[in-house]
Amino acid sequence: MDKRHKIFFIIALAGLFLIIGRMLFLAGAGGERYRQEVIKTSEQTGELPAIRGRIYDRNGRLLAWSERCYDLIFKVDRYNASQHDAMIGDLKSSFKDIFLPENFHTRNTVLKRNLTAAEVEAADRLSLTYRALDVDLRWERRINAHHAQVGQVRQINGVETGISGWEKEYDSQLRGTPGTFSVMLDRHGNWVESTFRITRDAVDGRDVTVQITPGGEHNE
Repeated sequence: MDKRHKIFFIIALAGLFLIIGRMLFLAGAGGERYRQEVIKTSEQTGELPAIRGRIYDRNGRLLAWSERCYDLIFKVDRYNASQHDAMIGDLKSSFKDIFLPENFHTRNTVLKRNLTAAEVEAADRLSLTYRALDVDLRWERRINAHHAQVGQVRQINGVETGISGWEKEYDSQLRGTPGTFSVMLDRHGNWVESTFRITRDAVDGRDVTVQITPGGEHNE
């Protein structure tokens, strides 16, 4: 082996040792930081809403309850301008009465509230093609209008919270505790359904019965 071949062999061998050393480093404790970085960028966590408790009167009549509702939303951070015209066409053909505000694509926007079951299916199909579209689950409070004492709730940090009447008075019992979940994302930022995992179960709120007297006063 001449001198030139020896130099080439030494350089190649040194490179091989560097590659092996790097692989061992990443596979061991030294690569833990890099692995955690990858996990952070590919894993998403979130909250699972707790169902707010119901309010009954002493005769068992339902005064306040929460219903599951679905909205079609647009997320500007996932918007692909090259798909704009096609997305508009598909939205209008899938949702006959949809209203698209001018320049809606410049901000996060609720495109349609209270989707029907058929509309939820249509929205799910469109979200596979247009990443900017998504279906959002929320709970909407329904109140028996004959009892003004029931009060009102407001969404505060994503949680139905009593702000007046019995809704406020018994808020700690009615509210419940949200759960949490984690899910991996693919390279397009979509959920990998098989990786969805509940990390803490939601605890639903407790029902409350109010005792209404002829004078309008009550006790629990």
